Amino acid sequence: MPVETGGAGSVIFTSTNTVARLRSWSLDTSNDLVDTTSMDSTGHKEFAPGLRGATGSIVFLYDSTEETGQDAILDKVFAAAAFGDTLGAIELRHATGSGKARYTGNALFSGLSMSGAAHTNDPVEFTANFTLTGAPTRAAQA
Repeated sequence: MPVETGGAGSVIFTSTNTVARLRSWSLDTSNDLVDTTSMDSTGHKEFAPGLRGATGSIVFLYDSTEETGQDAILDKVFAAAAFGDTLGAIELRHATGSGKARYTGNALFSGLSMSGAAHTNDPVEFTANFTLTGAPTRAAQA
């Protein structure tokens, strides 16, 4: 069985802003468990499914000439009400091509970290964190 690699992955905001110099992305889904244990539970905890959610991150190298995807993120960071502000529609791909999976949702920006070490001549790297509002979807690319 063939294995997909992430070498051709991409992140797209609002259908047109592709993030350049992408290093990696992640999408983490969760399902809250509601403790329904009662005195009738005979010594064992009981749970029921609760609310579901998804968070993720995007890691990219800073490119001062890139004016679409990176700017879409960085503009949110330095806007007055950046945290919790909507980034809008986000699309994550681990590969590009017809029939390949894509993951979509409506993202809220939740944080940004920047790093770069002058003494080691490392590139400046950004990690943008987001939370999806509503359900994420998985579908094939057209």
